Amino acid sequence: MTKLRAAGRRLASRLFRWMLRLSPAESAGLRNEAADDSRLEGQQASWNTAAERYYEQRRPLADEDARKPWMPDASASRLAARLGWILSELVYGEHLIILDFGCGLGWLSRILRRMEFNVVGLDVSPSAVEGAARMARRQEAGLHFEHYLLYDGGTFPLGDSSAHFIISHDSFHHVPGQGAVLREMHRVLVPGGKLILSEPGAGHAAEPSTLEDVARYGVLEREVRIEDFTAKAFGAGFKTVSLKPCPVPSEEKWTPEKFRAFFRGDVPPDVYFALRRSMIVNPLFVCEKAGELRESFHHRADVETPDGPLQARSGAGLEIPIILRNTGSLAFFSRRHPGGGFVTLSLRVFGSKDAAPSEPVGRLELDRDLPPGEAAALSFRLDAPREPGEYRLVIEPVYERFYWFSEKGSRPAEIPLTVI
Repeated sequence: MTKLRAAGRRLASRLFRWMLRLSPAESAGLRNEAADDSRLEGQQASWNTAAERYYEQRRPLADEDARKPWMPDASASRLAARLGWILSELVYGEHLIILDFGCGLGWLSRILRRMEFNVVGLDVSPSAVEGAARMARRQEAGLHFEHYLLYDGGTFPLGDSSAHFIISHDSFHHVPGQGAVLREMHRVLVPGGKLILSEPGAGHAAEPSTLEDVARYGVLEREVRIEDFTAKAFGAGFKTVSLKPCPVPSEEKWTPEKFRAFFRGDVPPDVYFALRRSMIVNPLFVCEKAGELRESFHHRADVETPDGPLQARSGAGLEIPIILRNTGSLAFFSRRHPGGGFVTLSLRVFGSKDAAPSEPVGRLELDRDLPPGEAAALSFRLDAPREPGEYRLVIEPVYERFYWFSEKGSRPAEIPLTVI
């Protein structure tokens, strides 16, 4: 009897493998999509208008979106499970920045901020951006920022190396020029940063709800297919492209006997096909940029000042030219990003024997974002101290509301000043 059962399992296994060979590649999203990206990109303005129409008409449902992922229906289990798979790819630590691509009304951004990430939400719809910002203002103020920026469908309004992670949840499949957007994602990620992309796959475009959205709002609906996306991601410069095997939650339950059979290596066809289908219809990609992420946890800078000591009369006006150079791998945000998390330049005046500044001067703001490797010419204006004596001018960048650069290893610049 034992030999008969073993022979039966071998026969079933051969039949199973034969069925797999007959399975068409396109059903697994393994063949390139025929859509013409260049043609779709040429209609970017109309897609942006359609996205705005969608959010304009969904304004009465804003509270529903705000509750995500805790919806009063079966979608809650799918959203929460998907969120868990996404969060498993993040590194947790102080001051890290996540770009929420296609943020909509910001439900995911708000969750990430509560987890003590800094978040930049990006969307092409003004109504979505305004609604997300409005809901963010209702939250209790804290150390970490939550910014929402309008995106025109072309260049991201961010400098190079501005984010440690990018998350695209159910948004990338609306993008007309996917290759160009992936290149922008690669540009704004820090070295070693990750793009985590959870999107509908094969079969999505033919679903009734998808066809209804196209008919009602005119939005672009596509399918993210595995081979097509992989080729575009490598073409955009990503070092690695991986897929996470994330089954969609279901009501399926196994008997103890089925569990035991599974752990013996006996994978029933229904189990395989259920897992296979869940990965086809909702793939989750992780794309990594070359480099070491931990080197981008903090800012680095050099501050160049005039050589030699300065001399001035009591109370006389001084102008000190400064060159601030970004020597790290993380962009310096300017103050145009509200709510903290931007870089300024501090000037403090110390007496020669004082432990504390005798006359704090204040902050100098950047007039633009400063990507890694770039420098900005700035100028501090101040009045010399009124008391004659020897002083030290200490000039140092500050990551506002987070840290002084010297706390993370960058050396401040010091200039001796003699007041006569």
